[in-house]
Amino acid sequence: MYYSENIKRYDKEYQKLNKLKRIFFILRAVSFIFSLIFGYKIIETGSSLFIVIFASFIILFLFAVKFDIGLTDKMKYIKNLLNINNKEIDFLTKNKNTFHNGAEYIDFNHPFSFDIDIFGENSLFHYLNRTISISGKIKLAEKLSFIQKDKQTIIELQEAVEELSNMSDFRQYFAATGMLNDISSEISSKTDINKINILKWASSPNIFLNNKIWKYLRIIFPGIFAVLFVVLLLGYIPFNVLLAWGLVQISVVGIYTKKINAEHNQLSKKHDMLSVFQKLITISESEEFKSKYLKNLTKDFYEKDNTARLLLKNFNNSLKAFDSRLNILVAITFNMAAMWDIQNMLRLENLKQKLNNHLPVWFNIIAEIDALNSFANFNFNNPEYVFPTIEKENFKLKIKSGGHPLIDKQNRIDNDFEISGLGKITIITGANMAGKSTFLRTVGVNMLLASTGAKVCAKEFIFKPTDIYTSVRTNDSLSKNESYFYSELMRLKKIIDKLKSDEELFVIIDEMLRGTNSNDKHKGSQGLIEQLIKYKVTGLVATHDVLLGNMKNDYPKNIDTKKFEVDIVENDISFDYKLKDGVSQNLNATFLMKKYGIIE
Repeated sequence: MYYSENIKRYDKEYQKLNKLKRIFFILRAVSFIFSLIFGYKIIETGSSLFIVIFASFIILFLFAVKFDIGLTDKMKYIKNLLNINNKEIDFLTKNKNTFHNGAEYIDFNHPFSFDIDIFGENSLFHYLNRTISISGKIKLAEKLSFIQKDKQTIIELQEAVEELSNMSDFRQYFAATGMLNDISSEISSKTDINKINILKWASSPNIFLNNKIWKYLRIIFPGIFAVLFVVLLLGYIPFNVLLAWGLVQISVVGIYTKKINAEHNQLSKKHDMLSVFQKLITISESEEFKSKYLKNLTKDFYEKDNTARLLLKNFNNSLKAFDSRLNILVAITFNMAAMWDIQNMLRLENLKQKLNNHLPVWFNIIAEIDALNSFANFNFNNPEYVFPTIEKENFKLKIKSGGHPLIDKQNRIDNDFEISGLGKITIITGANMAGKSTFLRTVGVNMLLASTGAKVCAKEFIFKPTDIYTSVRTNDSLSKNESYFYSELMRLKKIIDKLKSDEELFVIIDEMLRGTNSNDKHKGSQGLIEQLIKYKVTGLVATHDVLLGNMKNDYPKNIDTKKFEVDIVENDISFDYKLKDGVSQNLNATFLMKKYGIIE
């Protein structure tokens, strides 16, 4: 199994890195101690030999620190890969879903998402979600809240999702990299605050770059120090002269320390995220995508000689250099020699100007890839599913062996269904628990998946992309003083209003007008179905009212009847959950109430 093999491979790699990390920890400690010793010797003697030795240990220390940080990131990256594969195995074999469920996107007033369980615990979002960024999570939620109706766009999305589905390692590397920093989609947020703050910072005014004097001082002052250092080594001046000029430079830096500290504190909070963002772009940019959608999506990573990868790499390297000021020994030495803080500020401000116009576009690209990876993972985990065939002209929905993707295939009962043309309604009757509501959600969820470019849970699926509107689980509202019946009426009114504006709709209605008496309910339901036919809507109506099935006699060209039947034999009841032609005959409410001792 792919995931099991990955776990074995990454576990071995992690153990090797852990051994190497111990070695560099010792090297870092030793070089730091010796740099302190020879730094003290310089102050005590002023010897140029000690200066060279001190500089050598500083360089060795910085090298050890850099390598150790790299090892730490690599180990965290490998640990993320282990976590990804373990979570997939738990998901597939133990039905354990630890991914974010998107509950914050639940919208009772949405045309379909609440009724067919798109968001929340055990929802379609919960099942699909593999995003590693808040922006990616938001993008996935948008895709699951919208029916894409353009045939060409869906075809291009199918090609993109299929390409990513075959790039399992890329998807895992992308996810593991995104998890290196706290940009995780585990946070229940509908807004990517980190992204907003970075974009706000990128458009903020500069402190040094717009002042032309720094163009010259940044070269002249360190140049003087370099000349004095060489003269010192040649023995023409005492160490105190070099020290005095170093104090001049550190004093100049000190004038701007408050502003530099404020900027550094702000940048430090963004450093990790921008570093991960750069790595995500590097991973994406290095792939030669073949699908049209992904090629068009990632072309904005390239801008003449400044590719996104290189520009962000330079920026993050400058940030790392700036962070070296946190080490007091490095901060004093480098600022005395080259006004280190100001040099870094100038480099960062120059790069910030270049990034300002690109970051919003690049953020959107990464979020899109992040969202598409979820659909690709879904396809990879379900190789038996199929891509739908798209009809462009007349409405058609044909499903062969279609099932709900959230029901385990060992327990799932698949059904065939077909409906063609506008003004067609299929009335589905059946007893309680026979499978009507599950079938309605099966159709709705697969129609949504088909419009996103993902595969669907079926052996064959032909459809014309059409907006979906549902009335399945209407809620009453005490806060708005609304009864259940009134809320349902308003929901149905929205459907009719949509139809009056000449919009094509596929409607899914489950047991309409529950809040009124049987006779009134029958008349109202019949009237609504007649309205739906009049406005040439297509859809499904599930009901316990078997008399509605008689409408097929009056509207043979517009109405079809299907049923989910139950079998009652002696004191036992059984369900086969198979969709059949005709109107249901067997009712089970009274039988079940007697069986469970509710009534005699």
